[in-house]
Amino acid sequence: MNKKDYIKLGYICPKLSKNETIRNWKKYGLVDNYDLIYDRLVKSKNCEICLTKYKLRIDGALNRVMEHCHISGYCRSICCTSCNNKNEGIWVI
Repeated sequence: MNKKDYIKLGYICPKLSKNETIRNWKKYGLVDNYDLIYDRLVKSKNCEICLTKYKLRIDGALNRVMEHCHISGYCRSICCTSCNNKNEGIWVI
């Protein structure tokens, strides 16, 4: 997976710094308290939706994403990729 794929999916790219990650969130229209969301994402150990512990992906990163509204750009939760895919487009904030 390249950097662009990580950014589009809301992952923390192992190759990006905190500042680069936040800059990319802004570029893709995400609006929120970026530092707070980033820290929440980094510290998150379990999915906020299904409560399961994150699994390690092949590239060494955890399978956690910032679930967000594609209309408003606000973060809804920090969750596993499975819950993110199930909930896509269901609710708007």
